[in-house]
Amino acid sequence: ERNESLEIGMTNELISKLSKLHFINVRPIEAVMRHYGDSKDALSVGREMQVDLVLDGHVQRVGKNLRASVRLFNVSNGETLLAESFFDRFENIFAIQSEISIQIAQSLSSELTKNERDRIAKYNTENLEAYELYYKGMSIAYHFSQEVKLDSVDYFNAAIDKDPAYILPYVGLTIVYQR
Repeated sequence: ERNESLEIGMTNELISKLSKLHFINVRPIEAVMRHYGDSKDALSVGREMQVDLVLDGHVQRVGKNLRASVRLFNVSNGETLLAESFFDRFENIFAIQSEISIQIAQSLSSELTKNERDRIAKYNTENLEAYELYYKGMSIAYHFSQEVKLDSVDYFNAAIDKDPAYILPYVGLTIVYQR
């Protein structure tokens, strides 16, 4: 079963992690969200966004487990550069995100430094509840009217209550209040 907030969360985390690498430019979540739920295939979206590579994936929560599959494509020729599936307990989502990021980075550069590996493996929070609350808020903030977007504020504040050091809910509040 599709879980929109989980998909948005995974997308945003991968963007955040991959943006830390010196050899890759990653589009911001706002650019990607314009195509979320689009019926176009990943290569068409990549061409429309005028990018060299596009990452396509699916995330499912199956009971207490998480299943994620990712495919990295070269937009110009459609070549698949990476195709992997991950299955683990949901509580290990942060490790799964780090592993996906590392595999993507390694598929793009054989010279991933220890410093780069450490930066993309770092978690923004270790509090699973705060993580889930934040991404529930983000899924609302990206898809609905201004009135409903304000509902996301409750999720962001709840995430901050769970982990005051988790920076992303503060960013979410800024996004909602700026729109």
